[in-house]
Amino acid sequence: MEDKQMDREEILRYAAEQDGPDEREEHYDLTSTDDAYLIGQILCSVIALIKIFVFRKKPYDIFAIQFGAETAYIYKKWKALRRKKHFLAMVVYGILFILTLGCLFAGEDDLVKKNDV
Repeated sequence: MEDKQMDREEILRYAAEQDGPDEREEHYDLTSTDDAYLIGQILCSVIALIKIFVFRKKPYDIFAIQFGAETAYIYKKWKALRRKKHFLAMVVYGILFILTLGCLFAGEDDLVKKNDV
């Protein structure tokens, strides 16, 4: 078996023929997606706290978004890795999503009860 080394021109030609993203681009895409997801979760938490303490409203809508995003995120991980811990986390977040969505449509929005005048 002959050990053939590629020269510079072959390497450049091979790289030019590749259609999809290279490994570096895929890595940056994955890390930026994870970072954006984390920032979204933090923003949802901050907005929920503002809604509770400033506006005295129940944050079921924000929690529904947060738990729905978490369920989708964990589902993609479980689908790729098929680990039991991801499946259990997906089920828990899915149940929390359904509960908060139910509370959003069933309950009153104000934290403080208003007196009837």
